[in-house]
Amino acid sequence: MTDKDNRETKTDERRSTEAPLGSGVGLVPANKQELTSQAQHDKSTHKKHANRAVTLLILLNAAVVIALCLRQSRTLLDNHNGLVSAIAAVEIAILTIAYVVYAKNQWQVMSGQLEQMKEQLPELQKSSKAALLNAQYVFNAERPWMLIEIKTSDSPPGIVPDNMWFSVSFKNFGKTPAEVIGLDQRPECRVSCDDLPPNSEYSDEGAAWSHTRIVPPGEVWRHPGESSFAPNSFLVGDQWKDIRNSGKRFVYWGRLRYRNLIENPKTIHELEKVDTIHETCFCYFWSPRLNEFLICGPLGYNKHT
Repeated sequence: MTDKDNRETKTDERRSTEAPLGSGVGLVPANKQELTSQAQHDKSTHKKHANRAVTLLILLNAAVVIALCLRQSRTLLDNHNGLVSAIAAVEIAILTIAYVVYAKNQWQVMSGQLEQMKEQLPELQKSSKAALLNAQYVFNAERPWMLIEIKTSDSPPGIVPDNMWFSVSFKNFGKTPAEVIGLDQRPECRVSCDDLPPNSEYSDEGAAWSHTRIVPPGEVWRHPGESSFAPNSFLVGDQWKDIRNSGKRFVYWGRLRYRNLIENPKTIHELEKVDTIHETCFCYFWSPRLNEFLICGPLGYNKHT
């Protein structure tokens, strides 16, 4: 065989022992063959000892039967009444010894297998962790992801508009349908982006709409009647003027809650026990010069679960 053939053979052997993460083969310990071979050897030894004990008892009983067939042996037994009890005691003793040997061998086999399992535990834990990560990756790749998009009205670049309106929508970037069960949104005038509670508080905690919305993969969802806003129409006093002059901030923050319908195709009101609720938390402020919304807010105000 040439050097090239040797290299190809080694490459084939190496490939045959490798397996992708999601194939399930990675869960088998590397030296499973050694473990199986050792277990078979222990089982064979254990069976050999048991057969020897049984053979010894058979020979002893055969000797007793042959002896009983002889006239001299029967005469001896008639003259010595305790001889039968003695023979029975010898058989019981041999049987006890055979049982002790059997139990000892069985314990040795179990102890050896336990030690081998302990040696394999780190590898099994590593494989189990890899399988869990693989399952989480598949789940996150397939589940719905509802992401926010904010569009503002057009204005000349670099010029602060006198009036502004914006629209809000959510798109399902996942691969499974989402059931939207609630939206809490707050368009507010704040002193700054830091002028928010350290822990976000939402008004719809634990509640769900009577009529939920289903959003297929790749589709856009807008809240009926509350997807467009004109801040100067509901702000009071000089708030809009201060916002345009960057003295204050117009902040739009909130939370969208939704379910993965693949986990359970029933609507949330049909479930006896509510499953996983996903959240899209958002917090943005309007930049007068850029005429667009930029992300802001304390930790926890922007997240996806």
